Amino acid sequence: MNFELIEGVNEVQRVMVMVLMLLVVVFAAGCWDLREVEDLAFVTATAVDTAPGGRVKLLVQVINPRALGGGPRAAPTQGASIPAKTYRNYSATGRTVFEAFRRLTLGMPKRLFFAQDREILLTERLAKEGISEIIGFFDRGVEIRKLAHVVLVKGKVEEVLEVPGTLQPVPALRIDGIIRRQHLANRYPEVRLGEFLRFMETEGQEAHCPVIRLGKSKTHVLKPHKLTPLAPEPPLHMRIAETALFRKDKLAGFLNERETRGLLWAKGEVQGGRSRYPVRLARRRFRWRLCGRKPG
Repeated sequence: MNFELIEGVNEVQRVMVMVLMLLVVVFAAGCWDLREVEDLAFVTATAVDTAPGGRVKLLVQVINPRALGGGPRAAPTQGASIPAKTYRNYSATGRTVFEAFRRLTLGMPKRLFFAQDREILLTERLAKEGISEIIGFFDRGVEIRKLAHVVLVKGKVEEVLEVPGTLQPVPALRIDGIIRRQHLANRYPEVRLGEFLRFMETEGQEAHCPVIRLGKSKTHVLKPHKLTPLAPEPPLHMRIAETALFRKDKLAGFLNERETRGLLWAKGEVQGGRSRYPVRLARRRFRWRLCGRKPG
């Protein structure tokens, strides 16, 4: 009798302990990495360039949601008539990319959030020296998605991240929109970070990416001593064309637009467009149009 009573009490205790453990698990569960939106600075573009003394320069473009939303709170100060910029660019230098990133956070009032990063911009002079350490930093980044576009910049990357646009005021989002519609022209490849890493790690394949450069805008007309009711066109024009070729981790050369189209044909990434070929027998040229391709 006594043994049966003790065994019954033990069974009840086991059940009570299991119930308490389940209650602790249910009520203690939550988002261990919870981050408030108000405390985050959303990075839309990241650029890397060389700096004097063998150092590395890191630039990030952070979106300004207050300015994008408009309204009276979009002004830099309360009651100001000048609207605030829809983005802000921050930069820092260091011996490595990680050190430059740490220095960059010292002057940021909010935590940099890279999950919305659209582009990784690499300068031409940096690519000539080698990008293995740079690409490795982005590969190890937990927040950086492998869907970000990799783009080579010819010229100053600071100017690329400052070119205004009327249809898209944020330069990073403007670049992202142009690259996403590359199938309309087929003059440059669309290469994302995951694909770029695979090219660098696979034997027999070399990495490549599109090229972006700035030129003088043909629509920019500024008449001195004359006020215009509308804002003038920007003096610089952004253009994405051609392809940058890498051998291992260093820049090896470029493909022009015609050669890039051949590369896209070889990769099976041409989705539409026009082409013209001469036919000697008929002594005339035939023009045909590719409206699409079957998947697979």
